[in-house]
Amino acid sequence: MKRILQLKKLLIIPLLFLAGNVLGQEQKSILFNEINHHLELGDFDRNLLKLASNFKQETKGNEQYMTCTINNETINSIIKNSYKFISFEIPFSETENKIVLLKKRELLDDEFKLAIQEFNGKNESANKPNYVAYSGLLKSNLEQSLVSVIFYDNEIHASVFINDKEFTTTKIDKNENTYKMQE
Repeated sequence: MKRILQLKKLLIIPLLFLAGNVLGQEQKSILFNEINHHLELGDFDRNLLKLASNFKQETKGNEQYMTCTINNETINSIIKNSYKFISFEIPFSETENKIVLLKKRELLDDEFKLAIQEFNGKNESANKPNYVAYSGLLKSNLEQSLVSVIFYDNEIHASVFINDKEFTTTKIDKNENTYKMQE
């Protein structure tokens, strides 16, 4: 489990740097120009992927968050087909979903090998993981948003930045493939 968490961190940090600093800039970012260009070309025109369903607003103590069920078949299709452009809806409330526009990013070279050192001192290596990473923007807020998504090991790991707020996905039920999106 520790290996997977370290790999997730290894993958998401460069993706955020790759996406560029979108928030708080007066000039349009490179990412904004890139996504807007592909939006104008119609690269996001195919149907929205049906990634999530069963959206529910939940409250636990002082915490409020959205939950949803992620479709494993869609995740597998995204990883297998490694689409250059994808779009799907993510829940922000029971009445508000936002469309995410994402472009595929290559974070790891084909020659990448993961070196793992166990606590007992034993060294192992692993080939490049089977993943697909994307960065992009929210369609409704191109100028003040940043989205980073990684599909890995039948899971989705996402961070969404809107203005000065950050939302992340967390898997809360491994058997049901239920996630929560919370600030």
